[in-house]
Amino acid sequence: MNTNSDRRFDSRQARQCPVKIFDPLRRRYASGVSRNLSHGGALIELTSPITIRAGEAVGVAVDLTGGRAVVRMTDLVAATVVRRDTDDSRARLIAVRYVCPQSMGQTVAAEADRRAA
Repeated sequence: MNTNSDRRFDSRQARQCPVKIFDPLRRRYASGVSRNLSHGGALIELTSPITIRAGEAVGVAVDLTGGRAVVRMTDLVAATVVRRDTDDSRARLIAVRYVCPQSMGQTVAAEADRRAA
């Protein structure tokens, strides 16, 4: 069992999907691409750096179809930033853990099963 609390426990699936992050503290959106997804979280590369810290709450929307340009607030899944790629306050690569993994994880798992069939 992984004892490092900022790392994911679930198996990862390499997927490049459009992603939107909503930072409720600063009331800003950031776009990016997932590097990998799992039932419990995601590793996301943002198109431009944002000011965010580990432990902060965010909303995450992963477009598994690659077809939607507009993200509604209802599309967002609650998540927590668990790590970032830099030591300064602006990060481009962030890892998030879903607050309720089943909400996004079931979607990711269903999409993986569909592609495997």
